[in-house]
Amino acid sequence: MAKKIFIVILILLGSAAAYVCYDWYKKTYDADPESSITYYSWYDRQGVQHFTDTIPPEGAKRVKKLKGYKYIAPPFVVSIKATTLRFYHRLKSTASKIFTSKTKKKIKKR
Repeated sequence: MAKKIFIVILILLGSAAAYVCYDWYKKTYDADPESSITYYSWYDRQGVQHFTDTIPPEGAKRVKKLKGYKYIAPPFVVSIKATTLRFYHRLKSTASKIFTSKTKKKIKKR
């Protein structure tokens, strides 16, 4: 029974590792090299400003052609690392506050 559980755990860990590697590859090496987009800013006859990714209609006023970039989410590994570091720094600052206050109390008592 323990051997079956061990095998299942190994398969799950292997699958998780494969997903993390695939995600990293897909978002770094296999990504679209040109992630920029062109969008337009224009005003209609009523004076309302519009932002579109298609060419404005005839009669549009103050048309501007702008460049932007599509949002690409960071790889899963980077998200895990950022979350871990945030947790570590929060834990470290909390621990330093706790131990600093205890040390100050001991010094005052003497």
